[in-house]
This record gives sequence, structure tokens and C-alpha cells, in this order.
Amino acid sequence: TLSQIPYANYKIIVYLTGFNGNNASFVSDGNSTFYSLLSLTWSSDPGQTYAVKASTDLSNWGLELATSIDAREDSDTTTEEIDLSGVLELEDQKQIYFRVERL
Repeated sequence: TLSQIPYANYKIIVYLTGFNGNNASFVSDGNSTFYSLLSLTWSSDPGQTYAVKASTDLSNWGLELATSIDAREDSDTTTEEIDLSGVLELEDQKQIYFRVERL
């Protein structure tokens, strides 16, 4: 519940999702964004291993969010849920990019 907000001083944006099994959500005050859970699905090859990395500028991909993700044997897609809460490098970022790499 949001109440008694001085709208002239604040812009409130709240996004919460849950449609179709997607539990990713975030809350933004217009300046800072707070993430909780990211759900990524990508095309994968059975038996392969993947890693998920993040970047805020599309140049530096040093932030590893998940490593050694084994692709499903019975599907050509893999889904990984990543808890972003507490990832200090991503706090207060307006844009975050994610990359899946086959190891």
C-alpha cells in the first residue's frame, strides 16, 4: 500500500509480475531500482553448461551472477532464476544487461 505521497516531489513506479510462472519483480522510485528475482530463459544445447553475466554498460561483463548452469537434457531451452537482492554492483542502476555464455 502506498499512501500520503507528496506527488509533486516524487514519481512512483512499481512493477510486480507473476504472470505465467514468472516471479521476477522490481520496485523503482524513479531514481533507484530494487530487484529481487530474475528469471532468464534461453535456447540451449542439452548437456552444455552456461553462465550468466551482467553489465551496466555493455562493455564490462565481469559480474558473474550464475556459473555452471547445466542445460536440461529433455529440452532445447533452459531457465535459471537468479536472486539479485544484495548484488551491490547493480544497486541504483537504471539499465542492466544480461548475457548468457556457453562454457
